[in-house]
Amino acid sequence: MTAVADAVARGTRALTDARSPDGFWRDFWTPAGVSDAWVTGYVGAVLAASPLAAGRAAAREAWQLLECDRFRDAGWGYGPAVPADADSTCWAQRLAEGVGGGGERTAAAARWLEGHVVAGGVTTYADAGPIRGFLGLPADTDFGAWCAAHDCVTAAVAGLPAFRARLVPALLSAQRADGSWGGYWWFEPAYATALAVEAVRDADPTAAARAVEWARERVRALPDAAPAFTLACLLRVLPPGGAEADECLTRLLTAQAADGRWRGGVRLRVPRPDERTPDAVEGWARWLGATPPLTTPEDTLRHTFTIYSLDQAGVFTTATVLGALQALAPESAVVTVRVGADVVPDALVEAYRRNGHVTIPGALDAAEVTGVRPALVEAVYALDAATAKDDRSAMDRQALVRAEGIWHHGAAARRFVLGERLAGIAARLLGAERVRVFHDQAFFKPPGGGRTPWHQDRYFWPVDTDRILTVWVPLSPVGPASGRLRFVSGSHRLGSLGDADRFNRSDAELAAFARDNGLSLPEPEELPVGSVSAHAGWTLHGAEPNTGTTTREALTVIYFADGARLANPAVGPDGTAYERQAAQVRAKDLARWFPGLSAGDRAVSRENPLVYG
Repeated sequence: MTAVADAVARGTRALTDARSPDGFWRDFWTPAGVSDAWVTGYVGAVLAASPLAAGRAAAREAWQLLECDRFRDAGWGYGPAVPADADSTCWAQRLAEGVGGGGERTAAAARWLEGHVVAGGVTTYADAGPIRGFLGLPADTDFGAWCAAHDCVTAAVAGLPAFRARLVPALLSAQRADGSWGGYWWFEPAYATALAVEAVRDADPTAAARAVEWARERVRALPDAAPAFTLACLLRVLPPGGAEADECLTRLLTAQAADGRWRGGVRLRVPRPDERTPDAVEGWARWLGATPPLTTPEDTLRHTFTIYSLDQAGVFTTATVLGALQALAPESAVVTVRVGADVVPDALVEAYRRNGHVTIPGALDAAEVTGVRPALVEAVYALDAATAKDDRSAMDRQALVRAEGIWHHGAAARRFVLGERLAGIAARLLGAERVRVFHDQAFFKPPGGGRTPWHQDRYFWPVDTDRILTVWVPLSPVGPASGRLRFVSGSHRLGSLGDADRFNRSDAELAAFARDNGLSLPEPEELPVGSVSAHAGWTLHGAEPNTGTTTREALTVIYFADGARLANPAVGPDGTAYERQAAQVRAKDLARWFPGLSAGDRAVSRENPLVYG
């Protein structure tokens, strides 16, 4: 199986490289545009079962995107503006199950899918209204076919354990006389057959055996130029070791391109919404994007439907082949990184909760940090150059190179910022099962950079929870002269201190405040690369000036326990300048990091992926 393992490794690498800059996989092109969520769910579900760590990591990153995508909807759709459908939602759910995702998002999607279980199986659209409106067709347009049970969708949803037992009878009833299953949206019956066999194999071995015989006959009749998609689906149906399975496998290994992909060619069809038997229709045309003027509903029906699209990027086909090969490759355990006492000892957890801050030596691999540093530094300087300095708050208007949203700039930055290691450290300190990212920030303090004023982060944040902290990661060593962090230990227990600028006006006032409240001002610590510092949202802190000769480079990531809501307390007419400034910062952060949300909403958007749990 060395050849299979090699093909899996090359195919996995090809798929991880095939993602768009925003992290989605995209393929197909229909009148509804190019698919992102559906294709990402499908590819991610395949990679979630990968024997390779890189594949599983890509699957988890895909779920981080989908979990926050269309967060006001219960389900997912073919593309950004297309109404949710059962097939897209099913593949997102299968991805979530594969990576151990869960929570409110998947529970809502499962309830939504329940509404699509109809007589005979699962329908793509339970309600014709949204999709009819999206297509611009009048209310009397017949969408009965799109709202009926579809065997290919039923077979896909039956892959979800919660639905399988209920859907097996429908699948058994839908099996064709020759042993195959048909697909409403697909010309190739091997796709629905492979999914159906996986669902019914244990419940009815006889039905599965009939499908195997159909697949054997199909392989014997295939032309030399059979599409890789068809071969892969047939390979999923056939038991390993037989002549026909070996034939499919040999062809697939031979057909893999130099870049690791398999050539696309699967045909996704779009029947008219009143067409119940698409296999009987002739005259299908490939969608190339051009239509005559659509002036009447009949024009739309004539020129928008009875078309098909190819997976021109080869992403869908490559994922399908990879799924078939992974089933043959040597298995390896899927390991989810869990951060425990070996990384953050109990004594450090207690110190964090007592003091509101803690240093964790050796939390990260110093070589890994050094390796990713060039990509992070490049992103930071590019973002800082593009940011208007006069748009920064008074507290931030220091001699700093500052940037936010670094994880959006390249795969290396994304992997590091959204990685489970940092997130797990945050989860352990917060005592949370699941944590999300608020946002990241970089603070690069060049030589001569002044001190960072005393402040409380939480005062400026629109996230209404005290289970929120900052993990501060040095990208270069932080020594006595480069701008070490300063903390008032125990200050987090006092909550909001209001205008913290008073501590910047008088060292004596700070000392008196600490003394009167039984707090302490510990000596600032040096931070070698590989260590991290973490502090709570209400911890009063600042930083020393950089009196050295090199830039102090630090990346921070703010995490909060999942389940938090948003807030931006109003400031009355008697509010101080400091209070008004904080309200402005909260409003700005609310708009940027929680787009489309308001105070009171759950703190979940595409900017706040679930990164642990």
